[in-house]
Amino acid sequence: MLLTGYQHPKTAHINHNKVYKLISFMAMMEKIKFEVEGYECKRCKHQWVPKRKDPPKVCPFCCSRYWQTEVRFPTISKAQKKRKRKK
Repeated sequence: MLLTGYQHPKTAHINHNKVYKLISFMAMMEKIKFEVEGYECKRCKHQWVPKRKDPPKVCPFCCSRYWQTEVRFPTISKAQKKRKRKK
């Protein structure tokens, strides 16, 4: 049932014409691609963009302090098992 002239009290202050204009403007925006430098854990292959300038001490995904070194004896880690389950 559509009531003309009725507005919900929480949305009464919104000018809907401006909202529709904003949505149409956002639809006209061009999408661009850009590259960002980040890190990759050599143990669990997780990639991330750092929040600080200094290099991280641990991998945020597997919490390994040795994220910069290769694994000597490759085994399936818990983090890799979780990723396989998600796929």
